[in-house]
Amino acid sequence: MTEDKTVLKSMSKDLVQIRPTLSKLVDAYLELEIGEFSNEIFHNSLGRKTASIREKYFNNIKDEIRAAGIKSSVVQKTMMNGAEDQFQNFIRKVDAVLNFDSNRIGREDIPVLNLKNVTYFDYGAFEISEKDTEDILEKYCRKYLEGDQEHETYEKVKNFLEVFEDLTDHFDKIGYRYANEYSDTNKGMSTIANSFFDFKGDKITIRPNSIRWAVSGQKEELEKRTKRFSR
Repeated sequence: MTEDKTVLKSMSKDLVQIRPTLSKLVDAYLELEIGEFSNEIFHNSLGRKTASIREKYFNNIKDEIRAAGIKSSVVQKTMMNGAEDQFQNFIRKVDAVLNFDSNRIGREDIPVLNLKNVTYFDYGAFEISEKDTEDILEKYCRKYLEGDQEHETYEKVKNFLEVFEDLTDHFDKIGYRYANEYSDTNKGMSTIANSFFDFKGDKITIRPNSIRWAVSGQKEELEKRTKRFSR
């Protein structure tokens, strides 16, 4: 199993970008004055399940009208229209969240963060919870071997890597410089292959002089150069 957390890190950027829009959603709900915003309200809003919110809000408005003793139908209608405008402002903020389009330049191949994986916490922040983090890692960041052939191939590739690392350790031990800052883009693998092997058709053979060059030839050449420049 491998795990690439860079995918999670990139997906988290979507949350950073949408947070201001989420904050406006919270503010619009609080302006309805029907209670505190919660994670349940957040996810109901994402599913456009706002009927209960509307009912609670307008019942409050009607109670206020009755409590104020307002009998005029004109005044009542004006207040209800104002309440409708206020509620529609909340709905617009819901739409803004659902239709939010984050800047994904350079991240086009990374999955978009699903807001179902975002939690609103009582301390007033939108975050990716531990459970949702685990879900994202499992769905997008982890790869598992499947079947006998994949397992066998993995073992052989791992063995090849171990042998390569053992070889570079040996080179370090004998002082052979198999790569430098310009060629060490893949830990010297390409340089070593080109230095020690001849590739002819479908055959790979060891270059006859490569072993002696690694053990003593390179050192001797470097010593000659040092003496030449020190004169």
